[in-house]
Amino acid sequence: MKKAVVLLCAFYTSITYGQSIGIKTPNPRGAFHIDTRGNNPTGTTTLRDLLDDLIIDFNGNLNFTPQNITSGSYGNIYNTKLFVFNSVGDNVRIEGILPAENPEEISLLGANRPAQTLAFLRREKSINEFGIPQPALLTLDADVSDFLNGIGPGGAQDMPMTLVKNAIKGLTYDPATHFLFVPEGLYQFTLIYKANQPGCSVSSYFYDFPFESNFTRVHSNTQHLETSGETATHGGKITYTSQIPAGGKLVRVNLGRGQAGNCTGTGMTLLHDGTQFLIKKIGN
Repeated sequence: MKKAVVLLCAFYTSITYGQSIGIKTPNPRGAFHIDTRGNNPTGTTTLRDLLDDLIIDFNGNLNFTPQNITSGSYGNIYNTKLFVFNSVGDNVRIEGILPAENPEEISLLGANRPAQTLAFLRREKSINEFGIPQPALLTLDADVSDFLNGIGPGGAQDMPMTLVKNAIKGLTYDPATHFLFVPEGLYQFTLIYKANQPGCSVSSYFYDFPFESNFTRVHSNTQHLETSGETATHGGKITYTSQIPAGGKLVRVNLGRGQAGNCTGTGMTLLHDGTQFLIKKIGN
């Protein structure tokens, strides 16, 4: 019994029944407040006074140091759940964090440093608000011989591609039908092609990019360095930025023959080492 009394007397404890508990402080700032050094004044508590304190506020948040304090140039400090203040070096470790269901809605944190020895994290923006691109990439697995053979200007042929990267939530690809489902959002589409066709000098291609209510056709014309051999190899890209409406849209992975070229018939090879379809979601 004597040991218990001595132990209790070793702490200066202030208890306000039904309101808060303060250990080594006469002025608790939450439901439970430990002033580790016992250096808080009896009057107004400043931010600097709370640098070495532990507080559980009335909302159940655990705070190492200040909570809703206004002091000089520090401004208002608001924290949620766990706040480690004035931490130096690699001494903060968080484990067991679950993956987010909607990563595009994650709030990114930034460090705010209002004074030389004072720093804290605060919410900046979500991934969508920052406009950080979320990519999807399709590549051609093998060369396609006689590509666009028998297809005149205005016609198109599917490209047998593989979805090798997909960071866009809700985007899917069916390799059997060559259709992409693209969910609502703002996207940049870039189709890169590489082909070889001897016997002609200008190749013309197009791609129909998805638009809000229909599609928009964009052409690309490429002049060959020569009309035979390796130098008949040519390439280019077709790009467009488009808003996909609510409900998403089906997009076909193909390449069309344009109006301005003089290449027809057999002999064209669509080359796998330079043909890709890149999709980047850049916003909502």
